[in-house]
Amino acid sequence: MRSPVFPRWLLCACLAFGAARLFAQDQPLAVTAALQAVVDRHPLRGAKVGIVARRISDGKEVFSFHGNELFELASNTKIFTTSAALLKLGADYEFRTTLIANGTVQDGVLQGDLVVVGGGDPSFSGRVHPSAMTVPREFTKAIQAAGIRQITGDLVMDDRLFDRVYRAPGWPKAEWLWWYAAPISALSFNDNCV
Repeated sequence: MRSPVFPRWLLCACLAFGAARLFAQDQPLAVTAALQAVVDRHPLRGAKVGIVARRISDGKEVFSFHGNELFELASNTKIFTTSAALLKLGADYEFRTTLIANGTVQDGVLQGDLVVVGGGDPSFSGRVHPSAMTVPREFTKAIQAAGIRQITGDLVMDDRLFDRVYRAPGWPKAEWLWWYAAPISALSFNDNCV
């Protein structure tokens, strides 16, 4: 039988609650002892953990457990990325993907290319829509509604909004085949898993 796993959120809650109680009483030695006791009682096997507790009144460090070690943020990076995007773009921002008929349309024929300009929309997937093909089908309807029945040129996919760094430098190459390490692009389809 496997031993029960101590949830990380509960460890954080215990640490925060215990520290808050003792900070309120201004007992830094008691805080250090209480936090160390929680860490000792609940080791996170296979995980790297660092904790630093500071007194709010003056910023003095009262507890450190691997506090000076550098850690990869991993999935927690989303918190900072999302916060920055909300600050920069605003809560009402909408990602837009634009279809451009690069040529003239005569009698239902586009004499030129159809250009799909990616705007960084992450929702071209079956996780957001009923199917990964939902958005491409909506594009097809929009093209038909514009009176285009035939295209003589190419289908051009423009993903230049983002840079050419498709993966974070620290992502292990052995994991590039998995969905969670798919490349990043201004024009992605099905979470870029294809």
